[in-house]
Amino acid sequence: MLTAQDIETFQNDGVVLIRGLFADQVGLLRKGIARNMADPGPYASENFKVGESGRFFDDYCNWTRIPEFGQTIKISPVAQVASQLMGSLSYSPNIGQVLA
Repeated sequence: MLTAQDIETFQNDGVVLIRGLFADQVGLLRKGIARNMADPGPYASENFKVGESGRFFDDYCNWTRIPEFGQTIKISPVAQVASQLMGSLSYSPNIGQVLA
């Protein structure tokens, strides 16, 4: 899934786009986001101004609380990709943020 260029870009810029990383988990993630928005965690916030339309929902630290997020981490290649990008033998998720 990763190329040598992806790893070099990450090491140089601290960020890289990995298209399709969660392609097989899109449905699961949608369910998790819907659950998260229906039952926000302690760090959630609604960021809006009176008189403006639209919604901006922000929440984090939910991968242990929202089963769909935890399952995605276990079944997707994200841990392997993260460890390769960082040159580490392992990866432990820390925050995980929903911006919707």
